[in-house]
Amino acid sequence: MARALVDPGAQAAITSRDADRAGHAGAGLGKGTLGLALDARDERAVVAGVAEVWERSRADRLAVAASDLEGAPHSSSPAAVASARG
Repeated sequence: MARALVDPGAQAAITSRDADRAGHAGAGLGKGTLGLALDARDERAVVAGVAEVWERSRADRLAVAASDLEGAPHSSSPAAVASARG
């Protein structure tokens, strides 16, 4: 998904629970791609991560793709994430 956004020139943020893995994935997609440590199962981490993306980029859209969300709180909804933007 990120490659499809980055190739035509969009900025993207790549997340992983592992900061090194996120950094390497972001760097592999090119300049301007953020690599952030974030556990999508933790609502506070998601809100903080989205806030960081808004602060560090000029993003005007958010696309979320996550896997391995077993045990994720139901409140990690798009509405909860959107509240990070204000």
